[in-house]
Amino acid sequence: AMDVMDQFYRYLVGERGFSRKTVLFGLSRGGLYALNWAEKNPLCVAGVYVDAPVCDFKSWPAGSGKGKGSPDDWNKCLRAYGFNEQQALSYKGNPVDNMRGMAKAGIPLLFISRTEDDVVPIEENTDVFAKRYAGMGGPVRVIRRSGGHHPHGFDNPAHIVDFVLSVTGQPVPLRVACLGDSNTFGAGVAGANKDVLRWSHLLGQELRKKFKRKEIEVLNCGVNGRTLLAKGDLPYIKTGEYRNALNSHAQIAIIALGTNDAKPQNRKFLSEFKQNYAAIIAELRENMPGIQIYCAIPLPSWQSSSQIDKETVKNKIVPLVKQVAKDNNCKTIDFFTPFQDKPELFPDGVHPNADGQVIMADAALKELLKK
Repeated sequence: AMDVMDQFYRYLVGERGFSRKTVLFGLSRGGLYALNWAEKNPLCVAGVYVDAPVCDFKSWPAGSGKGKGSPDDWNKCLRAYGFNEQQALSYKGNPVDNMRGMAKAGIPLLFISRTEDDVVPIEENTDVFAKRYAGMGGPVRVIRRSGGHHPHGFDNPAHIVDFVLSVTGQPVPLRVACLGDSNTFGAGVAGANKDVLRWSHLLGQELRKKFKRKEIEVLNCGVNGRTLLAKGDLPYIKTGEYRNALNSHAQIAIIALGTNDAKPQNRKFLSEFKQNYAAIIAELRENMPGIQIYCAIPLPSWQSSSQIDKETVKNKIVPLVKQVAKDNNCKTIDFFTPFQDKPELFPDGVHPNADGQVIMADAALKELLKK
């Protein structure tokens, strides 16, 4: 395998003009190839991404640890290496034993592995390799996901693309996902230019201007009328926009939900508000490890108790959101305080107009710039 990869590398670089520094991908048994070739040729590698990788053939296919192994593949492995079983089990050339050259060269590694993998157990492969590599000063990141050996990767490959961009010196896009109801969607803004007047769009403009980077995208994942509560009349978690947010590979998420939970038909479920909110936070973190999450304090309502009750928003929803943020180690964005004495910005009593969108964008920008 190493000879074949050497030939392919020489062809791509010498005849096709590719970069002299490659980014290697290794899925499952491909982890052996990618990590071994990087150790053999550290000066030719910019980075390595491995997914549920085999880092020790004694784990798979031998199955000498907690994994179920593969007898047929183990026999193929012995023939390929020219070993008998005793020689193979005492071999010290697996990636878990052989990484010093990569570490010395400072090759960045990205591991994505699953905690219930019974084919290539994470404890015998990823965990052993990553601990030793980090101990040698090598840059390594491990993303642990629930589930078994398959499927590999993410629904949205942006996570892998961003790793490739970063190790090859290219700018990595910054994505902010805005999850919410009609006050995120921008229902209070009218006219032909309503899309560019929404607070999420204004926030993106200001971030790009502030950091002089065009690779900043603020995604509006708001849906009219949606509740945070799973038992609400229109739960946000059942929308396509929620799935889009989960698959956005955003580095920052702003959750702006809770207003519609103050409606009469939804108030009876408020005892489940914190639990439902924490579940959304957990799912965002599961899909986008390392994401920074902001819980937005809802805007005040100027409607009566028969609609979105202003007292429920103020005295119940706002304290609940603050407590959720504290309990789940999230930052907050205060959309409530700037509007307390500005009912004129809410033509229908609940949706801020274009001037209100500017205030919301400013409040969000202020908090993001603190981080």
